[in-house]
Amino acid sequence: GVLVGEPMDEEERIKRATLALANEDADGIDPDRLAEAKEMVKTLPDLSSAQRNAITNALSKRLTIVQGPPGTGKTHTSVRILTMWAKQMRYTPLLATSECNIAV
Repeated sequence: GVLVGEPMDEEERIKRATLALANEDADGIDPDRLAEAKEMVKTLPDLSSAQRNAITNALSKRLTIVQGPPGTGKTHTSVRILTMWAKQMRYTPLLATSECNIAV
């Protein structure tokens, strides 16, 4: 027979694993570089307070998920995060994904 609960259990397992990764700090964070990057975020133009918070929170995390309705600046925020990770935090390599190719 078909067990209706199995897909939901797998979905829940993936959700929990993803949230655990999102709460982990990245390995080898330079505290001075992190402090400098957080100050730099305050000076970035054309960002809402929610976008600034997302970027600041993402600086030290191993995984960041940016989500929201259309037109809220997800792509703009994601590009800022990736730029900060690469240039300020010097995290390499970086991987960016999306469920659709429009955002990537």
